[in-house]
Amino acid sequence: MSLRKRIEETVENYIRKNWKVDKKIVFEKPKNPDYGDYALPLFILSRLKKESPEKIFQEIKKVVEEEFKGYVEELNFLKGFLNLRLSYDALISNLKEILKKKENFGKADTGKNKRVNLEFVSANPTGPLNIANARAASMGDTLANLLENAGFYVEREYYVNDSGNQVKVLEKSLNARIKELKGEKVEFPEDGYPGEYLVEIAKEIIEKDIKNPVEYAVDKILESQKESLLKIGVKFKNFVRESEIRKNRKVEKVLEKLKKHTYEKEKALYFKSTEFGDDKDRVLIKSAGEPTYFLVDLAYHLDKIERGFEILIDIWGPDHHGYIGRMKAGLKALGFENFEVLIAQQVNLKKGKETVKMSKRKGIYYTMDELIEEAGKDAIRMFMLLKSFESPLEFDIELARKTGVENPVYYLQYMHARCVNVRKFAEEKGITADSFEGRYLEGEDERKVLVMLFYFKDILEKSAIFKSPHLLPHFLLELAGVYHSYYQKKRIVGDDIKVSRARLALNNACEYIIKKGLKLMGINAPERM
Repeated sequence: MSLRKRIEETVENYIRKNWKVDKKIVFEKPKNPDYGDYALPLFILSRLKKESPEKIFQEIKKVVEEEFKGYVEELNFLKGFLNLRLSYDALISNLKEILKKKENFGKADTGKNKRVNLEFVSANPTGPLNIANARAASMGDTLANLLENAGFYVEREYYVNDSGNQVKVLEKSLNARIKELKGEKVEFPEDGYPGEYLVEIAKEIIEKDIKNPVEYAVDKILESQKESLLKIGVKFKNFVRESEIRKNRKVEKVLEKLKKHTYEKEKALYFKSTEFGDDKDRVLIKSAGEPTYFLVDLAYHLDKIERGFEILIDIWGPDHHGYIGRMKAGLKALGFENFEVLIAQQVNLKKGKETVKMSKRKGIYYTMDELIEEAGKDAIRMFMLLKSFESPLEFDIELARKTGVENPVYYLQYMHARCVNVRKFAEEKGITADSFEGRYLEGEDERKVLVMLFYFKDILEKSAIFKSPHLLPHFLLELAGVYHSYYQKKRIVGDDIKVSRARLALNNACEYIIKKGLKLMGINAPERM
């Protein structure tokens, strides 16, 4: 547990015991570093206890000083905030921990090995993956890495919608292509999939005399999607097919479990989802006797629960936002509430100032494979992580291809390569950081780097617990800025061996942190640039 978290819990426990109220306490990094290393707004606490912020400050200050003597150098009150400045000993202790644990630094047991099912991408098996899928893949995989680092057991899962209307449309499109290749005159379905990839699949079906064309096409497209995902470093443990969920009687099981919460109306079966927080009741079985997608989706999630997962996290596209309420209601009725949906907003593709709309391949949007060819895996993963799930994102291909500091992935990789170069240069001179003296890192320039390194545990913890992987790249970019500035100001390996050892310790810690951060994001950490 990070020091910040321990301080927060100490204050929370004090308030609970002495004020008889539960209040979540969150220490944040202040916008102005001159104020301190952490800040706590006191306005809400002031209203809660009906005391002035100054009096609340004095009360909490006493608690923190008693519990964290040696870790906190100063506590002050400014503009309604309690500001905390870390002690030099706390910063050096953190530095030594990084040097000892290296890339294992920041691992936590917050998750207590709880089983998490993280479902993401889950594109229809009707065509190549697109740039929106690339965003879901990058963010989902990074979130899985962060949760694993926080002590959760995570299984990455991909749901294959190989039943329903979209597969019927695929079948119509495929049959049209097969007939065209056989010389028949046919009108292509208005709602069909016009991509050239279906022509290639249709050729194979004719050549191999495939008896079930649509099943063959789904399998081929799914394999192609798996290959695309591997190209950006995403590997799923489970691929679950909708057709299997329909076969294994999970749908019937859901109906049985929800029986007391259903009613019939106009020959359709409705679920009383308003009893569980939804805005209206939902159809489970249509009047024609066909199960709705909602019912099948509940059956799929029941399957996850019966496989022993304690936490379910789904990443969906923006067009599914209105679907969240009914799913939460359905799962609540099934006795499961630890379910969360993250909406990955759209991606707009640009080349400089020009907006890119269509793919080079006829009739489909820009594909993930084309983006990989143009920008590369590392740039895709970096750029897709720069915004939160709920924020739309612009991906500039020209910027992603640049080899300069304006390209964020290059900037981070360059930092790692520079750190490695400094360490190896020192090793050639027989200098290591094994027995450095902290007193040579007491300057303000050194302190800026030490504080950034101290924040790393906080960022890992927040990124995982709040499902916010975008926090990590922004932290790393800030760290890189501080490190590069320090590198320009101070000669790390110089004539004074004691100073060199201390500064090398700082350099090496930065190397381990940037490498771990890049690894969590699925990005390479080159030793040379």
